[in-house]
Amino acid sequence: MENNFNEDDVINRMSRYQFSIIHLQDEVVGFVDRAFAILYDDDLERQWPLRDEEGNRHVINPFFNGPKLHFFIFLNPNQCNASHLDLPADFGNYLRQGRFKYIFLYGPRKTVKCKLLLRNHPKKSSKIGSGWKEFCTAHGFHQTIDLVFEVDHMKSNQNVKVLTYCNF
Repeated sequence: MENNFNEDDVINRMSRYQFSIIHLQDEVVGFVDRAFAILYDDDLERQWPLRDEEGNRHVINPFFNGPKLHFFIFLNPNQCNASHLDLPADFGNYLRQGRFKYIFLYGPRKTVKCKLLLRNHPKKSSKIGSGWKEFCTAHGFHQTIDLVFEVDHMKSNQNVKVLTYCNF
């Protein structure tokens, strides 16, 4: 990629998400983080044209649009170290449908059973309680990080896949 700016003018650099090209012996493999594709779904083209080393043109669709719902939480360091996590209303409403007492967070390193704290009165609130801190510790969360919670769209399910990507 060609830079259209003077390197001396760069004040700060931040790398978010990944697009990786991996060179294996006699093979080149490209990789796009799933959370990147989910977070920027509305901004990305449906099909990507690619050329291989021989100049052959390929068109791929890098997205899986299966029956999944996604909820986004952008954690700050305080939330990473807290004993609970406040959930957005839409995620709480999804979990309420199943009347679960616990959910299972499936992270890249570990699966953790977490207590759900769902309150309707006097003020509606939704939190992940015990287990949250263990989940954060197991995954080394201690700084700002983007989380994508992926769940079944067809019915409320207590199995929650957590996709994680750091903001640095």
